Amino acid sequence: SSAASDVYKRQYLGGIMNREQLLTELESLFDLPADSLRGDQQLQDIPAWDSVAVLGVISLADEINGRDLSPLDFQHIFTVNDIINLIFGDASRS
Repeated sequence: SSAASDVYKRQYLGGIMNREQLLTELESLFDLPADSLRGDQQLQDIPAWDSVAVLGVISLADEINGRDLSPLDFQHIFTVNDIINLIFGDASRS
């Protein structure tokens, strides 16, 4: 199991993850220092943002709320906030 998965199981099982907790998970996934993500960062500026990171976000979304994402869902994802909205199921998404 991944480090992100282990953290999720310890802290979030049975509870809804909030935005700050998700940012912490994403920092871990992207191998960034704690409290370095604010949400407005462009993904292209994050060195670890690649196809493996996309798969990590897909896995995280499934663990958090059972959301079944595919790489195609990331075509119009450009910022950290876009990822947060995607994972939490922004109301504008069908």
